[in-house]
Amino acid sequence: MMELNTLLYFFSTVAQVLAAISALLAIFTQFRINEITNFLIGDGNATYVRLKDKEPGYDILGGDHEKLLSRLRDSISRKSILGILEVITILAEKQIKTGPRDLNYLEKRFKERKQLIETLKTLTKRSILFAFITILISLIGIIFVGILNDYIFLYSLFIGITLILTICTMVLTLKGIYNVLNDMEDV
Repeated sequence: MMELNTLLYFFSTVAQVLAAISALLAIFTQFRINEITNFLIGDGNATYVRLKDKEPGYDILGGDHEKLLSRLRDSISRKSILGILEVITILAEKQIKTGPRDLNYLEKRFKERKQLIETLKTLTKRSILFAFITILISLIGIIFVGILNDYIFLYSLFIGITLILTICTMVLTLKGIYNVLNDMEDV
């Protein structure tokens, strides 16, 4: 068995480290999500300009042109990724394939980046949840450190649970960081 001070240091260190890692992951993820969102809004803006100028491949709408142009402009000004995606999807369905970077390509890339945002949010939420639970267990361990040290079963249970949750938190954090850093072409 460990000394009382060693247990106190163990539980307090786990709580502090996981709190710091969770905060950094949340900040890091938020910056990345904003970066991807700005890129997607830029795609929407570029599409708006091409539609407005009726560039070849973007002059496909007939009577719907002004309506979709207005919807796209409104979605861009509201920074609505879903609104921009909706218009790009409609345009991609109406466009004749014009090459490797046509609206179908833009729609696919847009959907992939939107999915990346959702994945980042989910991984970050799960990592922070695991960290919070681990921190809570660590704090309970600090409060009851005297009792834990007297009973080998409780001692082993708390140490084991804390280590397992810490490992799960770290795996989710690393997976989130990998997804954040896993660059997609222009972003």
